[in-house]
Amino acid sequence: MDTARDISGAERLQLLWEEDRREDGTRVGPPRLTYMGLADQSARLEMVWPADQRATVMLYKDGSLVETKRFPVVGARLTSAFGNRRHPVYGGVRRHDGVDLAAPRGTPVMATAPGRVSFIGRRGGYGRVVEVEHEMGTLSRYTHLSRFASGLSVGDVINAGDTLGEVGASGLTTGPNLHYEVRVGDRPVDPLEEGQRIILGESPAPQDYRSVLFEARGRLQKAIGTSGLVALDNR
Repeated sequence: MDTARDISGAERLQLLWEEDRREDGTRVGPPRLTYMGLADQSARLEMVWPADQRATVMLYKDGSLVETKRFPVVGARLTSAFGNRRHPVYGGVRRHDGVDLAAPRGTPVMATAPGRVSFIGRRGGYGRVVEVEHEMGTLSRYTHLSRFASGLSVGDVINAGDTLGEVGASGLTTGPNLHYEVRVGDRPVDPLEEGQRIILGESPAPQDYRSVLFEARGRLQKAIGTSGLVALDNR
């Protein structure tokens, strides 16, 4: 979506999130977004982060699953996309081989797909790095970490969602973030597009995720009441 062109500023955005709080009511850590709905469009757009699949984001259009995205950091903000960009430290336009995901220092970094840990250590401007090998000569790289997951070793077999380390600012960076790459035969590919299709395989059938959407809509309705909803039908 081109927000400058497609969003006027008068739309209603529905958000549902979770918080951890102490007994005195003070919040612990950042809130976790679980649902987002944008109704004031030609088609209703909704995104869901299921409680049991924290790193998977599901995008729906008029109640039908459009695509899924698996991110290595929950609740991160995309600050730099794949491709050419102006370098934040050196200036000038340079190729960016991955995506940058800003998040608070210490936020867990998770593997996006099953594989085997092939490298743990430092790599120049990348700082602290974990690399995971997947099938078909594919590798995912997680950089700028503040620390590695306890007990993680080269050769470990991991599953999607396993913790690899924590967000940090090691190496050449302007602040805490995860620089995330996917490489195929050492060729960098967009980790949120081609790279994701390669390491995750085909997307699940849309009908498998309709119950997830309806459960999220139900939680939203319970939280704000029916008077605050806009066209939350079962399309």
